[in-house]
Amino acid sequence: MERPAPIHVSTILMCITNFAGLFLVNWGHRHAATLFVLYCILIAIGYAVLYFFWHGHNWARWLVLATSVLCLWNLWELRKLGRVTSQRVPIYNGPVRTGMVIAEGIIALYLLYYLNTKPAKAWFEHTKRALTPTASPSKVA
Repeated sequence: MERPAPIHVSTILMCITNFAGLFLVNWGHRHAATLFVLYCILIAIGYAVLYFFWHGHNWARWLVLATSVLCLWNLWELRKLGRVTSQRVPIYNGPVRTGMVIAEGIIALYLLYYLNTKPAKAWFEHTKRALTPTASPSKVA
């Protein structure tokens, strides 16, 4: 079974927004380098999950769904963003973050819908069966 086109597009978009997390580091903060390393580790974990999502592992689908819920929560929290202006905040609170949170929210809404449709579930189920090793028939001597 061929990978559905929405999996192609959504994975590419998630890769882009995942990488965009590096632009959230507030380099004026005293722990910016530590935050940058932490973001790099989290982004690498995200890419590992996206690799397995791309290859149709259902557990990765579930992690993407859970992350989508968190992205919607982040979108809800965006309303508070304008109130945080202190330099003590280690995350950049500007148009980059706002755009990223909105983009992730839109992708999350779509993924919450699409990954629960029958075609998406069928593809992940088909891939799961293809990945499951089957017992070889026993040879009769």
